[in-house]
Amino acid sequence: MDVEPLVEPQPFHYLAHQAQLRPGSIAISSAEGDLTYATTYTAAKALAQLLRLRGVTPGQVVACWVANHLQLLAVEACFHEAAIWCNPPSVEAMTTSVEVNWLLSHRLVEGFDPERTIVVDDEGVAALTTTSSTDAPRTYPSMDAVCRLALSSGTTGAPLAVPSKIDRIWHVKSPVTEAYPYLSLMRGFTGSSAKAALNAVCEGRTFICAGSPEENVALAQRNHVATLHGSPLQLGAFLDALENQPDTELSIVDVQFIGSYLPQPLLDRLREVLGASVTALYGSTEVGIVTMRRDVVDDTFNVGTPLEGMAVEIVDQHHEVLPVGHEGTIRVRSARPSRPYFGNDAASAQHYHDDWFYPGDLGRLNTRGELELVGRVSEVINAGGVKFNPDVLDATVVDAEGIDDGAIISWLAEDGTSSYAALVVCEPDVDLSQLVAPLEAASGGAQPAAIFRVQGIERGPTGKVRRRSMADAIAVALGRAGEA
Repeated sequence: MDVEPLVEPQPFHYLAHQAQLRPGSIAISSAEGDLTYATTYTAAKALAQLLRLRGVTPGQVVACWVANHLQLLAVEACFHEAAIWCNPPSVEAMTTSVEVNWLLSHRLVEGFDPERTIVVDDEGVAALTTTSSTDAPRTYPSMDAVCRLALSSGTTGAPLAVPSKIDRIWHVKSPVTEAYPYLSLMRGFTGSSAKAALNAVCEGRTFICAGSPEENVALAQRNHVATLHGSPLQLGAFLDALENQPDTELSIVDVQFIGSYLPQPLLDRLREVLGASVTALYGSTEVGIVTMRRDVVDDTFNVGTPLEGMAVEIVDQHHEVLPVGHEGTIRVRSARPSRPYFGNDAASAQHYHDDWFYPGDLGRLNTRGELELVGRVSEVINAGGVKFNPDVLDATVVDAEGIDDGAIISWLAEDGTSSYAALVVCEPDVDLSQLVAPLEAASGGAQPAAIFRVQGIERGPTGKVRRRSMADAIAVALGRAGEA
């Protein structure tokens, strides 16, 4: 078969090219089954025809809330129609973060116009795989055209829309690994999951689509996964599921963690159970992966040196660069042009200065040029003059006997002074007073103002604790709204 060369830089052409080059190879592997490149191409074209018939036009924003294993089909259908794909986490984010023209969903969603909703579920997609569509793909006007919006995790405040342009899709940048197959545990087609999917199509690999922890173990075995990527919370859940399947043999040689602090006990457990090396990554939706540190055995706040094309500096409140070893605000610059937030000039002005992106983290550079994280600018807790990173105390809570999960929030003591509280998930008979001494030691001398037993810890898609939201919820429950 003659295969047309991939020349024109349009995102959908990657899928068309792979469908010609390797039609029988697996494009998508999920708990629901595998789809070949030929089938994926056919279904994406048919879904694109459905979008066109409903009235989707080039440049319009299409929010996609289909099942996780169908997201790649939705992305490719949007690319086919030269539309802008995005995946907001909620109706609120969809209406406040970006102006959405259409919703592609498995059901009608309250709060969004049903006339602008296109319902597609598994049954509908199965029918699409047998549908023939001859409509030619529409084209984006230039390499500078936006084709995808990635919603940030919200750690800079409300979720913000980060645009990806054609040139970013065209210039493939593989995940930070040399070991394939690669499985990102990020669900909802966010962050590294979406990047892994687009890279897989560009390179003709299989995109392994994450599911539940139990499904991820099966996917890792079925696809002989070599690199496992995820947040500490997701990696811990993977290990829990694996230990419930004692006869499962895996091929994982590298485990990558990103998104939040990795407690030492979990690091030790990953190395022992999987027999793999552990890699620390630091980055953000806005700029991608910034630093990497291989073969981590301790000190997981050290996330390594900047990757090629990335620069990291530590600055003070006046944007002046601080000396090595001094703690300050992290800023990042990529060799690729900065991408301010889509339709939000105020947020762009707040987080971008002179081609530098300010992710909102505190850190320092050591004498080896490695970045050591200290905490979030907005989350560093001041407990009566004692300042500390709440991530450290999170680990102290979780490591305590009988504690299933936990987190630290900023709190006002009864006398009105700033302090902190511990939120704990555990059985009713667990003695919470056991936490006071270790928390005081870990914080550098500050006792918690309160310890609350809660049903669960609220986290974002990468596993980062949503401290402000939980503090507000506890304050409302106690009739102390506005005091937390």
